[in-house]
Amino acid sequence: MTVQVTVGLDGSSESVAAAAWAAREAVRREAPLRMVHVEELPVAPAILYPIAAYDAERSTGPLRDTAEQLSKDHPGLEVTTEEVRGRARSLLSAAADESDLMVLGSRGLGGLVGFQAGSVSLAVVRRSHRPVVLVRADRADAPAAGEVPGPAVGEIVAGADLRHSNTPVLAFAFLEAARRGVRVRVVHGWTLPGPSVYAMVADPGIGETVGGHVASALAELVRPLRRS
Repeated sequence: MTVQVTVGLDGSSESVAAAAWAAREAVRREAPLRMVHVEELPVAPAILYPIAAYDAERSTGPLRDTAEQLSKDHPGLEVTTEEVRGRARSLLSAAADESDLMVLGSRGLGGLVGFQAGSVSLAVVRRSHRPVVLVRADRADAPAAGEVPGPAVGEIVAGADLRHSNTPVLAFAFLEAARRGVRVRVVHGWTLPGPSVYAMVADPGIGETVGGHVASALAELVRPLRRS
């Protein structure tokens, strides 16, 4: 793993927004920015050369232009570009595992929850062993070009599962919160098991009792991270 921020760029407005966010994050981390464009292999075994050349130029232009713009917006930021051919899911997942952070564009959530994020983005999230950030194109809190990232407004929200190890996720959440000067909210969802639902008839306070145990378990889970 290399200390760098990597962003996948396909020329869409979402990926351009992701590149801008990734550049600001690279400045915050004092790390280089790596921009990757994947030219998907054609489904057909062969395509005409003029069509292939046109597709290559169409993908190279946005990558080059965006890299130049980000270099102007953030003087001193090391920006590298990389063009590869193959399957975007596999290549971007590999790039993510080689980086400190991977950033991809997301269309946000529409009527079909999760589907609009993009099949490639979701595949990278599932496959990668490193943190992946999905950025929407309509972010309203983006600073002006060239502005040095300062303390953020808001909080970092982390989901915790008390049945499994949460150490990498929570460590990432607390580290990012420290970088931004914001608080961390750790969230855990739970429901009463079947028999306990019937027990509530005899003891209406059983839900409060179980909830208290869950809250204590969460407090114990984050205690070491609060000290670090």
